[in-house]
Amino acid sequence: MGVMGVKGCFASFSGTVDLAEQFERSRVEGVVEASSIDTRIRKRDDHLRSGAFFDAARFPWMEFKSVRITGTLESFEMEGELTIRGITRPVRFTCNVAEEPAAGTLVVVARAAINRRDFGITFNPLIGERVAIFIKAVAVKMR
Repeated sequence: MGVMGVKGCFASFSGTVDLAEQFERSRVEGVVEASSIDTRIRKRDDHLRSGAFFDAARFPWMEFKSVRITGTLESFEMEGELTIRGITRPVRFTCNVAEEPAAGTLVVVARAAINRRDFGITFNPLIGERVAIFIKAVAVKMR
């Protein structure tokens, strides 16, 4: 048996960034609609939405709330609470500014890894437990 990674994305999500004058007091919150998963294979996506994985009918949203941010705006770590399937666990993202922002915007890339079993996703022990999370977020200044 070979090792294969599966990439996917979510089409429906939203979030807020409260960028504080003292950077480490900034806060981030985000939600993702579990049923919006897209791996480009419909049958697999339907399976991921089922009770075996995200159980999107019972748990339609995945949520993240930061609890601590350290570093500088250009390169920082963000610790927070991630909720999947109604189970909340700590997670740490490594983040950095992805590109020179246009006026009033900020583009950040965040990376983390979680163990799917920590969130009650135990289907098929032959599937790897580690899930890499990659986020490219564009924050737009609102007034």
